[in-house]
Amino acid sequence: MEAKKFNKYMSNMMRKTFWVSAMLLVFLPHKAKAQSCSVQVLVSDVTCFGGNDGSVVTLPSGTSPYTYSWSNGKNSQFNSNLIAGSYTVTVTDALGCVATQTVTVGSPTASGISGALTQVTCPGGMDGSIDITVNGGTSPYTYLWNDGITTEDRDSVMAGIYTLTVLDANGCAITLTDTVLQPTAMVDSVWASNIACFGDSTGALTLFISGGTAPYNYAWPSGDSSQTITGLTAGSYDVTVTDANGCVFTQSYVVTQPAAGITGTVTKTEPLCAGDSTGTLSLSISGGVAPYQTLWNTGDTLSSIDSLFAGVYTVTVMDAQGCSWSSTDTVRAPEPLAINPTVTNISCYGLVNGKVVTAVTGGMA
Repeated sequence: MEAKKFNKYMSNMMRKTFWVSAMLLVFLPHKAKAQSCSVQVLVSDVTCFGGNDGSVVTLPSGTSPYTYSWSNGKNSQFNSNLIAGSYTVTVTDALGCVATQTVTVGSPTASGISGALTQVTCPGGMDGSIDITVNGGTSPYTYLWNDGITTEDRDSVMAGIYTLTVLDANGCAITLTDTVLQPTAMVDSVWASNIACFGDSTGALTLFISGGTAPYNYAWPSGDSSQTITGLTAGSYDVTVTDANGCVFTQSYVVTQPAAGITGTVTKTEPLCAGDSTGTLSLSISGGVAPYQTLWNTGDTLSSIDSLFAGVYTVTVMDAQGCSWSSTDTVRAPEPLAINPTVTNISCYGLVNGKVVTAVTGGMA
């Protein structure tokens, strides 16, 4: 009969203490009342992943005072500054009743943040964007950018460094810094072949572009679309360069020529007498680009020549640019002097009616 009563007692105790986290029954000698003790715990999980602000509070039942022994070496009722993990506490009451409980301090999952960048298309543009993805932690999230914007994603941004701080519902922070880039500005250099001789159409321009995004398209007012244009007269030429991103660069270049074409004046002195060599030719040059080189058909290279007989003389002048000017002049001398007499004989002997009439030709009257 006593065995039946004991079993019934145990069954009743188990049903009554099913809610207890840990219980130990201590049976006293025959006919003495059994003693029990238990320990319940309140767990506070870590707030942020990797943090150490978790805690466990024990709520023992039994006969006070109690002693505590934790698996991490603590010996108080309150175990704080815990990282995520499992902890075991053993509680002993004043009667030596021992209860043990193992608990797990949890943690949010690790937070992660990434940004998908769209770079600025053209220098100084505002078409960049940052698309943010956040995972882990505890939602909802709040966002704060270094320029005060509080949206998750960014659109229509300029090139620059952008830092985003994300706070989750527990106040846990994670930071991302991204750099939105832009192409370098297009920079030009030009090779210009200016016109050597006034009025010619021998100019040329070759344009070199760096920066931007290759390849480049060229548009000249003439309709040319190449890097080099030729056959140019003096004047100003505009070009529009468009790179692969559609960025536009415009510039104007000048093709020059000498201020005036080379020209000359020949002053001559003709011989006074037929057969003389006293003629002279004197040359005066203007325009073009000095210095000048002079060459007469006599072989002379000075600007003036003398001791000239009557004849045809040609001079060619070339300037420093290779431009030339020619002139042909005729030096004339008087016809030789000639006396052409007309004689009238005496008609009868003794008369004085004879005469001689002369006609002079040539020379200079």
